[in-house]
Amino acid sequence: MDSEKKGIRSILDTVATLAVIGVAVLVAIQVLGGRSSTPSRGPRPEPALPSEPQALGANRQGSPTAKVVMLEFADFQCGVCSTFRKTLLPEIERDYVQTGKVQFAFRHFPLPNHPMARDAAQASECAATQGKFWEMSAYLFDNSTRLDKAEIFKQANSLLPKPADFETCMAAPPPALIEQDFKAGEALPVRGTPTFVFGLMLPDGRVEAKQRMSGMSTIADFRKALDALLAQANGQ
Repeated sequence: MDSEKKGIRSILDTVATLAVIGVAVLVAIQVLGGRSSTPSRGPRPEPALPSEPQALGANRQGSPTAKVVMLEFADFQCGVCSTFRKTLLPEIERDYVQTGKVQFAFRHFPLPNHPMARDAAQASECAATQGKFWEMSAYLFDNSTRLDKAEIFKQANSLLPKPADFETCMAAPPPALIEQDFKAGEALPVRGTPTFVFGLMLPDGRVEAKQRMSGMSTIADFRKALDALLAQANGQ
């Protein structure tokens, strides 16, 4: 009888051991399988650009006959946008915009978490009615971390020939252009500021988007994107 019990116990022990091994094997297969299907970490790829061309935008610099276009979607309270304006844009303007090779266009993309972004965008457009969009933009970017409505009005008084018209413009609803720019950015989609879109000018004045660049990059990155499009535009 004892030997019979021992035999049964031995069989049960063997079954239990095999069950444990089986569970371990299944777990290992699941873990290894999961690892093999998980993509390696790295920079998140940009989403595909839409097939519909983009409008160039109202505020632009450069020759109207330039075949290559660089769009910037920006927010006046964006610190990185301010840094780009101070460090990289002057070189891009000097070598590409002022030489007639590239048109540079500004598009509004005021972020909802920046409380002064829409007021600042409106201030730039109100200044644009008096031919001072770029001058007001420079002031707004220079003061991106401390924008204040009262200070903006002070700047308008010293910058604009008709400060009273600026005040009237600021009291009115924001220009439709700001929302149009924002929706154009959402359609790309723009996920943050600054976002740059590089493309080729179409005969109807729209832009065939070819490449997007998000955040702060090096001057070498901008040169590479612009030079590639210039070569394409010139059939090289």
